[in-house]
Amino acid sequence: MNEPSLFERARSVFDQVCDAKPEERASILKKLCGADDVLRREVEVLLAHDASVCDVVEAAEMGGGARALADAVAGHTTHDERALETIGPYRVIRKIGEGGMGIIYEAQQESPRRRVALKILRAGMIGREMLKRFQHEAHILGQLQHPGIAHIHEAGIAQLPRGHQPFFAMEFIDGEPLDRYADKHHLDLKQRMELLARVGVAVHHAHQKGIIHRDLKPSNVLVVHHEDGGSTGSTHNRAATGSIVDLIGQPKVLDFGIARVTDADIQAVTVQTEVGQLVGTLAYMSPEQVTGTTNDLDTRCDVYALGVILYELLAGYRPHDLSGLPVTEAVRRIREDEPKRLGTINRRLRGDIETIVGKAMEKDRDRRYGSAAELAADIRRYLTGAPIDARPASTFYQLTRFAKRNTGLVAGVFAAILALTVGLVLATLSAHRANQATRLAEQEGERARQALADVELVADFQGAIVKSANMQEMGNLILNEVATQLGKGKSMTDVGTLLEELNPASIARAVVDGSLLDRASETARVQFSDRPALEADIHDSLADTYFAIGMYEQSLREAKTALALRREHLGGDHPDTIKMIGNVCHLLNNLGRPEEAEPYANEALRRLREIKPDDDESVLEAEYRVVFTLRGLNKFDEALEVSRELVRKTERVLAPNDERSYMYRQQLGTVYSELGRLEESLAIREELLDAYRQNFDENGVRVLGCWSQVAMTLNRLGRLEESEAAFAEVVSRAEETLGESDPRSLLVLGNLASVQAKRGHTEKARETYQLLLNRQQKALPPGDPAIAQTIQALDELKARLDNASTTSSLEPPDS
Repeated sequence: MNEPSLFERARSVFDQVCDAKPEERASILKKLCGADDVLRREVEVLLAHDASVCDVVEAAEMGGGARALADAVAGHTTHDERALETIGPYRVIRKIGEGGMGIIYEAQQESPRRRVALKILRAGMIGREMLKRFQHEAHILGQLQHPGIAHIHEAGIAQLPRGHQPFFAMEFIDGEPLDRYADKHHLDLKQRMELLARVGVAVHHAHQKGIIHRDLKPSNVLVVHHEDGGSTGSTHNRAATGSIVDLIGQPKVLDFGIARVTDADIQAVTVQTEVGQLVGTLAYMSPEQVTGTTNDLDTRCDVYALGVILYELLAGYRPHDLSGLPVTEAVRRIREDEPKRLGTINRRLRGDIETIVGKAMEKDRDRRYGSAAELAADIRRYLTGAPIDARPASTFYQLTRFAKRNTGLVAGVFAAILALTVGLVLATLSAHRANQATRLAEQEGERARQALADVELVADFQGAIVKSANMQEMGNLILNEVATQLGKGKSMTDVGTLLEELNPASIARAVVDGSLLDRASETARVQFSDRPALEADIHDSLADTYFAIGMYEQSLREAKTALALRREHLGGDHPDTIKMIGNVCHLLNNLGRPEEAEPYANEALRRLREIKPDDDESVLEAEYRVVFTLRGLNKFDEALEVSRELVRKTERVLAPNDERSYMYRQQLGTVYSELGRLEESLAIREELLDAYRQNFDENGVRVLGCWSQVAMTLNRLGRLEESEAAFAEVVSRAEETLGESDPRSLLVLGNLASVQAKRGHTEKARETYQLLLNRQQKALPPGDPAIAQTIQALDELKARLDNASTTSSLEPPDS
């Protein structure tokens, strides 16, 4: 058995001596140390440190903790840091980091010879009452042996220029912080999840040893990159290895247990509250941890932190934006506010991924994963295609949580959630009215009572609509729609074949409209005839709902109704009225009716210019609609003039990476294309594609849309091989991200077929067009013009195959 180290023997003696009465310590020390003067001196140093007063702690007891903390931190002068050459048996090489808890140095140990990272805790981080715990915990931490945890070689007390300070000597990790590594090496979604699963396994190992980290965050996880495993996570590498595991590095968790040794999380909340600023650590703390009481913490606070890290890795930002907030408000948000669901940020994160992250970040720790290992296991079930154990929280549970935080609005929210479950999307209206009521409720008087009464009316209205959705009636509507599409006189033996002809999307639209939305519109006219502002809001919300499910004519009907109400009761210059004018213009353009859209586009712009500065963001948006309308009218020269000026103003008003700036520049590229100035169009679109890729999801709608425009421009320039390759890649990614039946996926599939036909690959183009037609007939309304265009293209290709001399231009219009 190896002989215990000097520090371990000194700690053992110190534990026995420091608990004795002062008058008995000398005799006990002599008895335990004997003739070992080195051991005796080491114990005396520990006793002296134990008897010393920590300036910050003492000041805090006197009510001056914040000032003392600032003085203590300021006392760490660069002069002292440069003067350090050795710390115990370690030769200091350089300072490599500094944080709220201490300073980290790279150092060299001679025996055994190895590089180490020395973490010197700041003076005052450990007071008299914590010293024994520091020694005990340091001994346990040294026993952690796992490839995912930075090993602690030694912990001790060093004599430094500012006195005795605790230090840790840890394994030196030549790696990058977790989030920076994932971004730098372009890890895809699955690789990021696997990386977090590895961290979870390492954390679980420590939990089994009885050690909770309590300060998990990306900067406390370094990833060591393996060059032989590939660095980019590219499609090519994935295909070559067949495993995402081979393409990522090994994460190493740092600072295990140090938060417990120093009570760093209590300091982060209590001391920083006094200073009035946030620390980064707070963003990863669990709701129970931010209370500042750590006696009842368990391993599930680390599970929560892992959930936050995974959310950040997948979404690109933290679930709660705490920047610039006082600590009290930050703590409230962590404990009460729900973060934005991952599925609303990126469609690919819906379903199992959203459920896994949601369970890890449950505010009620009893509903979280019971261990980091369970979280890691569920991640790997998802990665291998197996069913996950986590299940999404029920609507009832979510409603209960919301009700606890918003007791005054329970009725309205309950009705909104029920409405959503049956397809009635009026939650936007409820939220708008609820927010208005909440703000006004802080005031006294009739306005506050009136706003709250409005919320109750809306809640009652939504509840009535939901209750009126008779299940039998809905079933009859479905059967009637099926009978209409199948036709009369068909035998039952034909049903199997005829079902293939059904358009389920069309059936769903008819059912939702007939049983819910149309009824809601009519009920609003009757029930709110004496409340025009509320009625207008409901029709506006219904317009958004119709638009979302592809029923543009109905959307236009509701938008025009809302506009008429707002013109009459708010006036033409009210912001809500002008917004509705723009919405009607947008809908008419989407319906291919630019002649009708033009007066709305011009009116919205004129009214905004009368009440807003020329470079106001709402004016820019109105000018964008004007350009869109001019393009529909084939007034390309006018569109170019307005579009150029819009982009010039955008560069002055909006941030360079503002998404609207990209959108306005993208439209300028389209105008150039419509004018036949293809090289100028391609230059803008390729530049935008690079910008989108740097700032958004590689498979997101923004990137795919711009990429499709690049492919179209290449097509028109005659660079057909490049165009076909680009369209093929966009089709593949769009089908994966949006689904095969999404209208945007169908559009690029048609563009791919067009390029194939233009290259003379007639049979290949025919197959692609036939696939497109099959999908269109399942997803689009029967009379949609896109279906007719595809049928026409197929007829022309058939004629071309029948007669090689027949030619036809199948190039689709640029958009």
